[in-house]
Amino acid sequence: MKTRRQAVLLELIDREPLHSQEVLRRRLQQRGFEATQATISRDIRALGLVKRAGDGAYQRPGAETSNPETALAALERATTEFLRNVGRQYRGTEQHQRCCGKADRPLEGNDPQF
Repeated sequence: MKTRRQAVLLELIDREPLHSQEVLRRRLQQRGFEATQATISRDIRALGLVKRAGDGAYQRPGAETSNPETALAALERATTEFLRNVGRQYRGTEQHQRCCGKADRPLEGNDPQF
């Protein structure tokens, strides 16, 4: 019963933005599952559900949706920061220039070299 209820809970949050445990409880009830707030709270914790920053709806962890441009920009920022951190270890050496020389300057548009 628990596994099926949790599977239905995941289906529900994938289909529509659900912002509270009470709304989750009602939706589960409509699907034939009687659950208390405490049970839903345990299910949320067990499934690792989180609330979206934008609207506060429950979602699976790591399910933050973004367009490809946003994802690419985030990847570029993370890569640049990583290279800068690695570069600090080798600053002033030949390895630094080979490894991190490009991270020491600002990115310019779609830099194919980086």
